[in-house]
Amino acid sequence: MITSLPRRDQLRFAFYYRDGLSLSAVGQHLAEHESTSCRQLAQARGAIRRAVETTLRSVHGLKDQEVQLCLECLQNAEMFDRVADVLPSNRRRKAR
Repeated sequence: MITSLPRRDQLRFAFYYRDGLSLSAVGQHLAEHESTSCRQLAQARGAIRRAVETTLRSVHGLKDQEVQLCLECLQNAEMFDRVADVLPSNRRRKAR
């Protein structure tokens, strides 16, 4: 799902989550203000969340309440912000 984002958003995710850079440093790398990096990162996270919700509904047939429960479980496990999609697909399959 991250690969479906625009390239700059992919870079924001990589800099922030993979490389552990601060929002200020992300902004410096992308030649934008820290607040812009923060806002764009939040919008990209929202887009990923909506895509996950859509996939859970349309591909896996979950109802709204079940989707909400899945997202709550991820948040409670502090996994939502880790974004597992950064792993190569072959590593995701092995982890199951």
